[in-house]
Amino acid sequence: MASCPVRRSICVLALSLSIAAAASAQVPRWENRGQAEFSGSAQAVDAARGIVVVAAGVGDALGNSQWFVRGIDARSGKTVWEDRHGELLFGLAKDVAIEGDRAFVAGWTYTTEQGFDFVVRAYDVRTGAVAWSQAVSKGPNCVAQVNGSARCVAKAVAVADGRVFVVGHLSRTAARSDFAVIAYDAATGMPLWDSVTDSLGAGANDYAWAVAVAGDRVFVLGETGNQTGLLLQAHDVHTGAILWRQPLPGARTFTLKDTLIADRRQVIIGGSDAAQRFFVRAYDPRTGALQWDDHLDDGAGEVTALRLDVGDGDGSDDRDRRTGTEGRRDTRRLVAVGVAGCDPLTSLGCALVVRAYDPARGLLWTAQDHAEGGDWFALSLAAGDGYVGAAGLALLADGIYHPTIRILDATTGALRSQIRFDDAPGSAPFGDAGDVFDLTIAHHRLLAAGHLFRPDEHSDFLVREYRLDGRAPGHDHGDLDDHGGGAIGGDPTRKP
Repeated sequence: MASCPVRRSICVLALSLSIAAAASAQVPRWENRGQAEFSGSAQAVDAARGIVVVAAGVGDALGNSQWFVRGIDARSGKTVWEDRHGELLFGLAKDVAIEGDRAFVAGWTYTTEQGFDFVVRAYDVRTGAVAWSQAVSKGPNCVAQVNGSARCVAKAVAVADGRVFVVGHLSRTAARSDFAVIAYDAATGMPLWDSVTDSLGAGANDYAWAVAVAGDRVFVLGETGNQTGLLLQAHDVHTGAILWRQPLPGARTFTLKDTLIADRRQVIIGGSDAAQRFFVRAYDPRTGALQWDDHLDDGAGEVTALRLDVGDGDGSDDRDRRTGTEGRRDTRRLVAVGVAGCDPLTSLGCALVVRAYDPARGLLWTAQDHAEGGDWFALSLAAGDGYVGAAGLALLADGIYHPTIRILDATTGALRSQIRFDDAPGSAPFGDAGDVFDLTIAHHRLLAAGHLFRPDEHSDFLVREYRLDGRAPGHDHGDLDDHGGGAIGGDPTRKP
């Protein structure tokens, strides 16, 4: 599906990938599943210091939800710590980013008296101890909703060089939600600056969905004018001053946080343009000038996620090349995943599109496919160690959208393996069996976070780790276990 209907209060998009019989299935190395509450859902995942940190939500049988964060041992998959915050009404931990020993989580809480709070909390990665917590409401207007959407919520977080940047929307008037960016000191939680603006001066609702940091710039992408266009905005990392803006009338990203990436050479965005087409655009980070544009004319479509892989494709780490060190070959690879060929009226019949680019020279390869039942619903993307992982809901012959992860070769786009995330009968109360909301690849391992539906039509929190090197789960070999502890988020100070 290329449009974004509200589904169980979570907005998800379409991605087409097919179920190829030749692809080999993968068995998880470990899984962390379930919650004390009636239902749960993992939203975003990051890892460091031997711990996988998951931003999530838990809920009751009536549909009320609460902020929930879980720390998981990266080797065993066992729960190490948990945090529940706010009342069980309408809360959610939406995104997570780690720097050093701290995990920073952004989302929102809700109370009857105060309404919605734009929330960020800092945790000790290993213990889950809360280092600091900030909640911003900007007044009584946060009690209400705008067009059924919460007015004061944090949607995405990024951290760099001791500063935490959180984006979302806040309400300073009774009439609208405003484009919001807030910077905090990572050590203390002290607010450094904020930018809460009616971005186009039109008095309409504006929402910031995505954030990226590169050098002395913070880049924010969101929807403006009651979601009638996109806005890419650059801020000074120290002061918050707006340095340049690039509006894209008619374009959409449908709330997705992975449609913006940046380094010191380029800022890249993706989504659906004014003609409802799959598009990717690259801008100069200093001036905002357009560097190049790519779009597909094959029916309606959109980009659902972007990743910039800075490795050399053989699994080695190449992070220093982000700065473009002189004399070293640029091995960056941009990957975009989305859909095209969708019926513009029904948003069905979408085909998968995965396109890989050399960000400086252009297209490297493209891959397209169709699901068995003729449609996909896109969710997440990861790239690294020579792999591209794309997750979504594949419409199969049984008429149900099944959560599926496809692993492609990052150099050629060839299919390497396939993972069915719903490995039990479960339930499909909304026409699908579950979701995969976030993916991470490191050390030839894949982390997948989301939820699966039970037969009682409620969901279970679920995070799984898969091995991507083709070996059987549980049979480690030295190359992996001698690097970073052998697991995603492995502690380099901890011996295997």
